[in-house]
Amino acid sequence: MVTLEFEKLYSVDRIKQPCTAAIPFKKGFLADSKNLLLKDDNGPTPYQSKVTGYWDDGSVKWLFLRFLVDL
Repeated sequence: MVTLEFEKLYSVDRIKQPCTAAIPFKKGFLADSKNLLLKDDNGPTPYQSKVTGYWDDGSVKWLFLRFLVDL
């Protein structure tokens, strides 16, 4: 499991802000991005993903994510 945390930098709540993240994975940990679940405190969150690097065994090395987050 990978945990992403976002600090609130403004005094006003910002709802559904676009975010991106590039996440590295250990060799053999993630076979493909189809088995990924992104969730927040309210449950599963929709996302778009793109594998940007693979290990020599074909597993995911780098995954680029786009999603919305409430800050």
